[in-house]
Amino acid sequence: MQWADFLANEAATHSLSPEQTAAFVERLKTENSGKSEAKVARELNIGAAAFKKRMTEVYDKFAQSYAELAAFKSRGRLEKLRACLTRKYNGGQDAHPTIKEIHHNIPPAVPFEKFVGREAELQNLHQQLQISRQVAIVAVAGMGGVGKTELATQYAKQHLQNYQGGVCWLSAQGIDVGIQILIFAELKFNRIAPDDWELANRLRYCWQNWQQGEVLLVFDDVTDYKTQVQRYLPPESPRFKVLLTTRQRFDRTLPQLPLGVLKPLAAMKLLKSLVDRERLKSEPWAAKEICKFLGYLPLALELLGRYLDTMPDLSLEKLLKQLEKKRLEHEAVVKANPLMRYEYGVAEAIALSWKQLDEKAQGLGCWLSLYALADIPFSVEWIKDR
Repeated sequence: MQWADFLANEAATHSLSPEQTAAFVERLKTENSGKSEAKVARELNIGAAAFKKRMTEVYDKFAQSYAELAAFKSRGRLEKLRACLTRKYNGGQDAHPTIKEIHHNIPPAVPFEKFVGREAELQNLHQQLQISRQVAIVAVAGMGGVGKTELATQYAKQHLQNYQGGVCWLSAQGIDVGIQILIFAELKFNRIAPDDWELANRLRYCWQNWQQGEVLLVFDDVTDYKTQVQRYLPPESPRFKVLLTTRQRFDRTLPQLPLGVLKPLAAMKLLKSLVDRERLKSEPWAAKEICKFLGYLPLALELLGRYLDTMPDLSLEKLLKQLEKKRLEHEAVVKANPLMRYEYGVAEAIALSWKQLDEKAQGLGCWLSLYALADIPFSVEWIKDR
């Protein structure tokens, strides 16, 4: 287990809030060991006083597990906590019991500190999952790019310790969901149902022999509840929790968590985490207009931040003009084809990065877009039309 993953697990084990987790993980990173609190606070885009308060809360929570921390009122707490955690990470004899491996296939997520503006939704989601068997994360107005999948990913990672029975991530747009469940059970638990059984019986075998502890099943990007989810649900049991991400609105019997765009301040905070702060300070008006132009969509802001990182000499004002030009082009296409679906903000951000690719790279991208969701070897250099 990597040190960063270990810290994330420790944060979940000690029930740290998202804000406390971000401060804890950033402070305990190996590369930050020699930095002052003020410098680490700046990297998190928060004030020194707020950072100090969060770390004080972190120390208090860890002191419940490490009695030796309670003896340190101020000085030396960081070093003592680091020593305790390092000892546990290395499996020392005087360490607390090591964390049992929790099996999961959660996809990669952005760092805690760059997941902003969703603290309330994360807390609400956890509360709903404790009182309900299923929770559907629903985007308002069916809008894409608001971060449904990222919210589910962050939740699964930050609360991994709550699900000792594992976290099984299922793509509703991938291969048959039932097959995905069988593959997970085989790879993680070595549970292999006979091939000559019907799929329903093989799934029943998996559920009956699933590892003990609470389990989280995540069905990502659901478009048809009955065919993609309902027939693959585990038996009624309080230990199985089901989380859906979708653009659809389901039956009201399913608890739902509507997810809208970011608040303006949260959008700016996200942009600040992606782009050099001095660059934004020099053109504050343009930065605000860019957030507004992109509709405060997390995906659009993330794409734009990556684009700006490759264009260090591009002014924000010039970038805003490029975005406006792309919108005019897209609106013309949409007007010519009224059946075309168009998400404002995301398309413009993608178009800017697409423009930077050479002809060969664009051609490869077009070919790959025609293939089903499956692993493609990194060694693939070109695809020929046969």
